[in-house]
Parts: sequence; C-alpha cells; structure tokens
Amino acid sequence: MSLYKEQREQIKKLIIDRSISLFNEKGYENVTVEDITKSVGIAKGTFYNFFSSKAVILLLWFEMKFQQINIDQTNNSERSVEENLQFFIKILLSTVKDEQSLFVSMLEEYIKLHYDESEKDKLDFKVILHRVIKDSKDYANIGVNCTELKMKVLSRSMFLEMLNWFYFMKTLDGLEEQLMKVIKICLYGLLQTIDNE
Repeated sequence: MSLYKEQREQIKKLIIDRSISLFNEKGYENVTVEDITKSVGIAKGTFYNFFSSKAVILLLWFEMKFQQINIDQTNNSERSVEENLQFFIKILLSTVKDEQSLFVSMLEEYIKLHYDESEKDKLDFKVILHRVIKDSKDYANIGVNCTELKMKVLSRSMFLEMLNWFYFMKTLDGLEEQLMKVIKICLYGLLQTIDNE
C-alpha cells in the first residue's frame, strides 16, 4: 500500500474512532460534523472527502458490530428458519447491549436511509437476513419466488419494531421475545395463531 493510501486509511480510521467516542460521550444527536472535525484536527472538507454525513459513520459502527458476528456461524442447516433468526437476534442484541443509545440512533438513521433509494452508503439488512436463513432446513418452504420482497418485509418489520420498542420501552428487556413475534407473523402470516400472545 502506498504511503498516501496508508495515510488516508489512518485519517479515516481516526475520524470513525473519534466520532464513535463523541457519539457515546454526548449522544449521536448532539454531535455535529464540526465537533468531529475539531476532535480529529481536520477541516470539514477533509471529513466530506471520506463521508457524506455523520450518519454514514454510525452505519459503519453498526457494520463493524455485524463483523463481530460471524453470520455464517449463525445459520445452521439443522435449525429451522425461525430458529436461525432467533439465534441471530440473540447474538445481535447481546452485541449492542452496552451501546443501546447508539443502536437506537442507528435504527433511526437506517430507517431514513432505507427509504432514500438514492443513498448508496446504506447497510443492506435484507442481504444479511437472507444469509442467516438460506441454509435452514426448512428454507425451501418459504419459497424462492419474491425472496427480495420477503426479505424487505422482514427487515423493515424488524427494524421498525426495534425502533418502536426503544421509543417506548427504552431497554433491551423483552425485545427478543417481541421480535420473535414479529418474525413469526412475517414467516407464517397474519391468520395463524402466535404462541404466547
């Protein structure tokens, strides 16, 4: 790697690290791009050479959290789609439990970016969910037609439920069970009875 590219990577990493530190310290909503650039000691133009907004950094934080989860280990051909999703949710929530306020902010930004089809810097949660379930023993039962639409419905339902949960409940307690109810509705439809209603 050339010295120039190495320096750019160091600056990018420094921007991300300082931003996450500021988000944790002050709260995501209270941090401006100017706060970040002052903390790093760079001009705003330099920041925008790397990132289109502070929201992109927050989504990168979430992607880094996802990288801590080995998705290929969460999907198991011996488990059902529902069981693989439950296992994934359990790991996801345990990964973000110490940074709940950042997770909530990320959910809000993700929802905004998800509906902005022009935004290219967004995390594609549909692809991640598909990777989690594709090797499940009963995957063929959900049908291969409209897979993209099915993953879109599932991912949006999960994200909106998580955002709603944090807005009203303010804690992770009970979220896993609530998400499993949403997942069951997405998997089995509205007309089937859900256990433990």
